[in-house]
Amino acid sequence: METVAAASPWPFTLGESPFKIKGAAYLGILEYFEAAVPGGQKAVLAESKNPDLERFLSQRFLVSSFYDIYPLALVGRHAAKMLGISYHDYAYQTSLVQMQKDVKGVYKLLMKLVSGITAINSLAAVARTYFNFSPAQIEKVDSQHATMLRTQFPLALAEWYLPVAVAYCVGALTGTGAKTIEHNAMLQAEPERQHGVETVTLRIELTWR
Repeated sequence: METVAAASPWPFTLGESPFKIKGAAYLGILEYFEAAVPGGQKAVLAESKNPDLERFLSQRFLVSSFYDIYPLALVGRHAAKMLGISYHDYAYQTSLVQMQKDVKGVYKLLMKLVSGITAINSLAAVARTYFNFSPAQIEKVDSQHATMLRTQFPLALAEWYLPVAVAYCVGALTGTGAKTIEHNAMLQAEPERQHGVETVTLRIELTWR
C-alpha cells in the first residue's frame, strides 16, 4: 500500500481510517489543484497511478461531512512532485493560500481588532470542529507567546500536518497585524497507540510582535 510516511505504516484501507477531517478541506485542496497545478485534479490523480486514491477523490465532498484524512496527506506527495517543490513547502503553501481565502472581507478587518492570543485561540477552536481526533489546545505563556498542542496525533500524518498548522498560525497572527512571527515545531513520541497506529504529541511554540 502507498503510504505518506514510509517509517510509519498505515493499516487502514484508503478512505476507511477512523481519523477524519471535514469535507471543506478536500474541497479547498481540489480547488487549489485546478488553479495551481498544470492539468488540475486529473493530472495529479494520473501522476499518482493509484486507482483507490482516484476513486476517493472523485467523490462529491460535502463541506461539513467527515472523511478519512489520509488521502488528503497522500495526494500531496504527488501534487508536490508536479509542482517541483518539497512536500513540506507544498503543505505550507497550500495551507497559507487556504487561510487567506478563509479570512477575507469583513472577517479580515475584524482580525485586526483582536489580539494575537485571541486569534490563536479562535484558530484552535475552529480546528476542533474540523477534525474528529486530537483536539487542538492552546497554552498561553504571555500576550505575545503561546504554544499549540495536539496529543494522540498519528505519526504517519505529522510530516504533512506540522507545516499545515504552522501556516494557519502564521496566517492568523499576520491577520492581527503581527510583523514578526517566530515558530518552533516539535514532535514527542507517545507510549500508547490509537486505533493501532503510532501517535505523537505535536507542539508548536509561537512568538510574535
